[in-house]
Amino acid sequence: MEIDILRRLSDIKNKPALVAFVLIILYISPASLMENCFFSQDRFDGEGIHGIVLDIISGPKESHAQAPRRKSGRELMNEWLSGETLPVNFKNQRPPEDKIAIEAGRGIYIYRCAVCHGIKGDGKGERAKELQTRPRDFTFGIFKFRSTPTGAPPTDEDIFKTISRGIHGTGMLPWFALTTTQRWLVTYYIKTFSDYYTFYYEDGQKPVVVKTPEPSMSEKKYIELGKTVYIKGECAKCHGKEGYGDGDSAGKLKDDWYQPIRPTNFRKSVPKRGLEPADIYMTIATGLNGTPMPSYSASLTHDEMLGLAYYIRSIAPRNENKGEIDINQDTQAAFQIDHMMGISFQIPERFAYPW
Repeated sequence: MEIDILRRLSDIKNKPALVAFVLIILYISPASLMENCFFSQDRFDGEGIHGIVLDIISGPKESHAQAPRRKSGRELMNEWLSGETLPVNFKNQRPPEDKIAIEAGRGIYIYRCAVCHGIKGDGKGERAKELQTRPRDFTFGIFKFRSTPTGAPPTDEDIFKTISRGIHGTGMLPWFALTTTQRWLVTYYIKTFSDYYTFYYEDGQKPVVVKTPEPSMSEKKYIELGKTVYIKGECAKCHGKEGYGDGDSAGKLKDDWYQPIRPTNFRKSVPKRGLEPADIYMTIATGLNGTPMPSYSASLTHDEMLGLAYYIRSIAPRNENKGEIDINQDTQAAFQIDHMMGISFQIPERFAYPW
């Protein structure tokens, strides 16, 4: 929708006031308008204020039947806080990656993302200091959460998924407050902060994507296998014998920028990608670039990695035990930052500002 409007605007001449008005509505509108447009997933893939703007440009459209009700932002956020993996649609409303799309992504990034990640994408936003986990510095082109081999940059889908689903245990909340199209635009713009993408794929090669294998045994057998793999893979050195994140090396770990980094407490925290075995498997198989967490694809079999994923999920707090999940300081701080910026995620009751 946004790209359609901008492309139509590119053909408009001698109408600077109209162009300025539309850009303001699209990207720097007041929080109340953004809330009304994007908060409810009933309007998640809808037109909101963009439909009004498009009507101004092209005239009224035929009315459409009301779409079935989808989950509200509050429902989605509660599910995410409880460890649910939010659904992501990669294909719907994906605009072409061109200069117009990238520039549109820049506007959204400045309005929504720069407060933590910085105008220059260096992770030095004005509110970054309020977060214990440093916001990602995009200028290095190094991303933790990928479906590509260790050392490789992520795919577009990987970045889109992180924006859409957020990262558990950090200040990166899921951005379902943005439309599908807007998240793609931000994805394109984020890639412009580093030339690592073009450098890595300079010969025109396409990213190699790691696939999660289909289970070959029961969940119970995978969990039993995972217990032995946890020892074999020396996971306890960092994550502790019982998975409490209290291993012998836990207090000594640093990332590639020499910042202290703590291993996940599997007993109290949802794994960063979520509780689905496929997501945990992906972290084990690809590692987390920029951190001490290596890829185990060369030392463990597919079944061993899948068994480890099932075992980790079995000891993690589950949806039915919501009170056992620790919501850490960064996640709470993110709610406060977004609230003060006027971005409505419809904060769950237990995190209503001020808490």
